[in-house]
Amino acid sequence: MPSEAAEAAAEPAPSPAAPPPAFDIRPWQFREDLERAAWLRAEAYYEKRSVGRFKASFIKQFAGQELYALLRRTKGAQPLCVTLVATRGSPAAAAAAPAEAPAARGAGGCLGTLDVRLLDGAVAAFIDAYGGLRWPEGVPRGAAPAAYVSNVVVAEAQRGRGLGRGLVGAAAELARERWRAGKVYCHVEVGNEPALALYRACGFSQLGEELAPEEEGLGRRRLLCLALAEPDPTLAA
Repeated sequence: MPSEAAEAAAEPAPSPAAPPPAFDIRPWQFREDLERAAWLRAEAYYEKRSVGRFKASFIKQFAGQELYALLRRTKGAQPLCVTLVATRGSPAAAAAAPAEAPAARGAGGCLGTLDVRLLDGAVAAFIDAYGGLRWPEGVPRGAAPAAYVSNVVVAEAQRGRGLGRGLVGAAAELARERWRAGKVYCHVEVGNEPALALYRACGFSQLGEELAPEEEGLGRRRLLCLALAEPDPTLAA
């Protein structure tokens, strides 16, 4: 599935002397948000792949398949998977855009995206009973809620400006506040040093030994974990 194969195109930690520009990072709201996120992931996937003159066709096909997967994963009033998108501008400017004109909210295009999903006892039981979904390899199973981050992509022109850290930080905050998650997990392929630097800058640390490739043709992976602060019980729903 394209969503599982999408590379984590991220950036090293930015210099503290150069504060990142203002980005609006939020959960998707309109189908157009997912369309743009899917297209950005497709571009990142084929960024360093030589596929000749058919590259545009491959990107279009990948984006269509990824959009279908995103629509399935994020559907429902209380989805177990949330796609975050980053655009230019401030949250206040995005909120001021009229609801009937979704394009105005993403006028600068999708500059970054990721998926964050809930992992808890109920999700594990559902997977055991019905299959379909996969529990991330190496992540401990338990009743306590946790979260898993994947498909982190930052537009090439925006790398090195702090957007990757902003996306991961927003995902961790969403997991803590919405799902009361105590930990956030992710996988990084061995050799993907920019992604590893990003997660380490966000406070992640490696758990255990390297994992075998998930699929043929993929590399070995590291499992990383970020422990979150205890959520404020007064904010519980």
